[in-house]
Amino acid sequence: MWRQFAKQYLPFWAAYFIVGWWVGSKLVAIPNLQPFKVLNIIGLTADLAGIIILSRLISQNPRYQALITGKIADNLYGFFFSSAGLLFRSLLGPSGPSSAQLESLSVGTFFYLVSPIAAYFPTISEHVIARARWSDERKTAALGGTLLVLGVIVQIWAAYLDLHS
Repeated sequence: MWRQFAKQYLPFWAAYFIVGWWVGSKLVAIPNLQPFKVLNIIGLTADLAGIIILSRLISQNPRYQALITGKIADNLYGFFFSSAGLLFRSLLGPSGPSSAQLESLSVGTFFYLVSPIAAYFPTISEHVIARARWSDERKTAALGGTLLVLGVIVQIWAAYLDLHS
């Protein structure tokens, strides 16, 4: 069971980790990185994804629901590993003009945002926990709602940081 899980998911998670490292390398090179702007981008992207998933086109089509709870949810779950790559890049990678800002942003994002969501996310994904008792319709609504709430929370966090910077 673990061997199949590792074979199916570890290559993608490793790729997402590398993407996070690469993004961290780009962010650390920005001369005056402002974390609230990065958080706004993350929040708006999560809001947009949540709105699209909750739209009638997706929420009332069984074929799209199966796609959302299958491949899309699995890849979204794996995408959280890019934040781990960003975290390790900020702590272990070469320094740059915005090393302190990137470290603060990545540690806060990983521990206060990604960890709680990653603990909840397998409930939504069909393949991470294969025998979840929710219907595809309920999982799709939960994923869309989670992304929408996540986006709003991140934007509020960004606004708070903007006010105090």
